[in-house]
Amino acid sequence: FGQKMFTEYCWISKNPSKSFSLLTTALNFAKKRKIKYVTLSCLINHPNSERLQKIYQKKGFIKDSITFIKKL
Repeated sequence: FGQKMFTEYCWISKNPSKSFSLLTTALNFAKKRKIKYVTLSCLINHPNSERLQKIYQKKGFIKDSITFIKKL
């Protein structure tokens, strides 16, 4: 890639407005530092997964990769 990336893995809040505030803060942080790409993750097994994916897409994010996890 050769570019700086800001990566968010997971933040969970019972208050949706706090979650959006965190997202806005993260995006502003990245913009101020001239970071060109932001990656966001979505936990597939979370009850709000589909809703969150739709929100990310409305904000202009596109699905780019899949992450695998294994409990050891």
